[in-house]
Amino acid sequence: MECVKFHPNECYIASGGADRSVRLWSVCDGRLARVLCAHRAPVRALAFAPSGAYLATAGDDKKIKVWDLAAGTCVQEYKGHHGKIMSLDWSSVGKPSLTNRVMAEPNELSTENSLLCSAGMDGIVKVFHDCQTKNKPTSSQDILTSTYNTKCTYLVDVQVHPEWVVAIGTKQ
Repeated sequence: MECVKFHPNECYIASGGADRSVRLWSVCDGRLARVLCAHRAPVRALAFAPSGAYLATAGDDKKIKVWDLAAGTCVQEYKGHHGKIMSLDWSSVGKPSLTNRVMAEPNELSTENSLLCSAGMDGIVKVFHDCQTKNKPTSSQDILTSTYNTKCTYLVDVQVHPEWVVAIGTKQ
């Protein structure tokens, strides 16, 4: 096992591993609830959407996959990192300041006012904002992405705050 994350309702735990799969476990009885397979390399990072309806997964294949947990299907894939992705954070944004920096139209109401962030072994932080509105299907044009180059060679963690994104890493 490479990573683990509690579901927002605390009834499930997701684990990702070197076998390239993500497993969703029931906390109350330890039962395996779902297996998600689509990565081509070890899974090193997990992040649940604040609502708990989606799970983002990433790792050595340099891709982020977003899963609809009810259906068990991959609904979105993000690319753009040039190194292994080591960390994900998917956070509610209470204040509009960071969201306004990412969104083209700050008054656009999304289904979830949240940002998905990734950090990796390429020293890059990516921030994804889904501009999907209710009753409108998401397409790749609806996903706004910001890329932040850091002075680090390797990033190992990223966290979202309503005012900023914090990433930690090291120079080689």
